[in-house]
Amino acid sequence: MAEVLLSEEERHQLVAVLRELDPAAPREKRAGPRRKVLLSIWIRHLAKGKSRSLQKGLLVDVSRKGLALLLDGPMSIGDKVVAPLEFGEGGGWLALCEVRNCRREARATRWKVGVQFIDRIEDVDGKARIPGDWLAYAR
Repeated sequence: MAEVLLSEEERHQLVAVLRELDPAAPREKRAGPRRKVLLSIWIRHLAKGKSRSLQKGLLVDVSRKGLALLLDGPMSIGDKVVAPLEFGEGGGWLALCEVRNCRREARATRWKVGVQFIDRIEDVDGKARIPGDWLAYAR
């Protein structure tokens, strides 16, 4: 029999069904499926008293509620970042995100950082500027 690979959504549905069959199974922590991607991205870390210079990262997955990034250094839980997102069909968002988790990758020099969307603005041509009220989130 040939090996069959499940999509992320199919895997999520299968795990949900199996969890229903076993009442002692641990609850799923994720609110929804994630889509794996591999895309270079430039983010801005919003921090008081620090330059809002660009920081290069690698976008590794996307969900309805946030992103997972690989970065060269750690971030603190609660830190805010701005991420420009471009859509394949055109247009995009400038997204304000909050760091929800950060861990060093095993045997690697990079850090995997999970961020949750807080706010967004439409960015049709990739030239949107950070709104002034987002700068108040810098801590």
